[in-house]
Amino acid sequence: EDVSGTYEAEIKFACGYCLFTDWGYRPGALRDVYNAVTGFDFSEEQFTEAGKRSFMMRHAFNLREGFRREDTTISDRMVGKPPLTEGPLAGVTMDVEKMGDNFYAELGWDLETAEFPKEFCDKHDIKLTRKQVEELVDDVTDLDVDY
Repeated sequence: EDVSGTYEAEIKFACGYCLFTDWGYRPGALRDVYNAVTGFDFSEEQFTEAGKRSFMMRHAFNLREGFRREDTTISDRMVGKPPLTEGPLAGVTMDVEKMGDNFYAELGWDLETAEFPKEFCDKHDIKLTRKQVEELVDDVTDLDVDY
């Protein structure tokens, strides 16, 4: 569920979709809006695949820039360090390392470095080699664009 939620969030970020509107829309609404605006007719599977590819490209960029798993952190307060003393989550602390292990294991990525292996690219029909991804990211970052 974490992995599929990540792919969905990736599409939301890419589309400029407000995350605070999730509670007001039915499941599948983002895909319907995307299809209406672009004229595409993405199935749910194609939409998820687009999120997966977007997530991988962003992750490849971060790897190229030197970010590794240890650079991904969550605020102690968010995970219950120290645990709350009252309320429904009193005494609860989340095991973030275990959650990270589960997330990267589900993706098939290296648990220590968060690098994606060739098998991940093959499984998800991603035809770019790691070197090609790095070159593509280099090309995008070298663009001379006036904003």
